[in-house]
Amino acid sequence: LRVRLGKIQRFALHILGDSDIHSRLSDEELQFAKQFIDLEAEHLQRAALSKFPKVYQSFTEQSADADMVPAPNLDSFVFCRVERDLGDFQLDDGESGAPPEVAHLARGDLLAVRFAPIQGLLERGDVQLV
Repeated sequence: LRVRLGKIQRFALHILGDSDIHSRLSDEELQFAKQFIDLEAEHLQRAALSKFPKVYQSFTEQSADADMVPAPNLDSFVFCRVERDLGDFQLDDGESGAPPEVAHLARGDLLAVRFAPIQGLLERGDVQLV
């Protein structure tokens, strides 16, 4: 629970800006994220943003120059457990001319892999983060 709330705090703006993601939160988690953003905005405005030039006073600004909304790094590695036999699964796109890396995923396997390739498996319940 503590880890989940920490992630909600860290990526609250990203979560609230993506209807697909915020639909996965419970009503209480959604309310927590909204209240957290309100409190953070008020604090940042008082502590620092009011002293910046107008163009930098929004902490939700997204433009080519400044993206103030942090998003999760989908290339970070995670540990996961395979929940059912999935057979061969492509883990990457074969960057730099190398052939794509394929792994045989069997029920009970524990893996350390990048998050992006398994995101769909996680959403379907084929793997669990551990």
